[in-house]
Amino acid sequence: MTTKSTSGWEDRVGRRLTLWDLNVLQACVDLGSISKAAEEVRLSKPAISKIITGLERELGTPLVNRSWRGLEPTDAGRALLSRSQAALHELESAVSTIHAMSESKAGELRIAANEVALSGLVGEVISRLHTQYPEIHFEIVSAYTRAAQIHELEQGNVELVIGQIADTDHHIETSELFRDRLVVVAGRDSVWQSHETIELAELLDEPWAFSPLNTVSGRTMEQAFRLNGLSLPKIMVVGSSMQLLRRLVTGNEFLALFPASVASVSKDIMTLPVAVNAFWQPIGMLTIRHRTLSPPANLFIECARTVVRESGTFGGKEIEADI
Repeated sequence: MTTKSTSGWEDRVGRRLTLWDLNVLQACVDLGSISKAAEEVRLSKPAISKIITGLERELGTPLVNRSWRGLEPTDAGRALLSRSQAALHELESAVSTIHAMSESKAGELRIAANEVALSGLVGEVISRLHTQYPEIHFEIVSAYTRAAQIHELEQGNVELVIGQIADTDHHIETSELFRDRLVVVAGRDSVWQSHETIELAELLDEPWAFSPLNTVSGRTMEQAFRLNGLSLPKIMVVGSSMQLLRRLVTGNEFLALFPASVASVSKDIMTLPVAVNAFWQPIGMLTIRHRTLSPPANLFIECARTVVRESGTFGGKEIEADI
């Protein structure tokens, strides 16, 4: 069955469809006009029409519709272009990898990370790598939600995601770095700052700032109280941004649950002496399975493991490394 399917792909499409053809089709769709695309890619209009007709013949379905609004992709056209973008990104990555190999430790690395990783681990790793390999350029893609991170990874916009490890599709490779303990944080001038020990139950009636309970972060915070045999505290503010929660805490009016790694690098808040006995979602690395990583990506992964193993500076003794 597999051999037959592979043979059909090679005979019908694999040997005929080229990345250049896909690039031409993308230009037509982006510009909405064969005439404009002809100027963009420096081909004649008949040549472009021939390419599109050839693609449609090989795939056995229309890829574009022509109307008074211009050129628009069909559902099949959208599906093809969506997947081909990932292929084009892979080709660009391969070329960058070859250049990086020939130029030693140079190149570009695009990664996505959640707020926990950005608040500690990612910055530390980049700082170390820049000192050793100043020719590596980093681009951090803003993708704080898990869905956004997986989307950027699948589309080939990033090589690596540093974020929460959870159940993923079979094509996503995950590697855990550490598990971060949850701690209670307050402002430096909080009424609780002078207490030597505090029971979590004592804080239930204090105003709290929480992540939405329908998110991974919010459910983790809720579980921390449940594991300690407690109901939820008085939640007065709900927000999805950890930066917002930190700002609320620094005003000395609210308490919050933070990963120890974030609390340890935040100079404007303090960790209260409360035994929470609960962990944040595991933090780790996500890549596309069987996708070859560039030298900068491998360097980043190696350095991240070293940072966690050697220092544990993102929460000190509160972090449990799994490397």
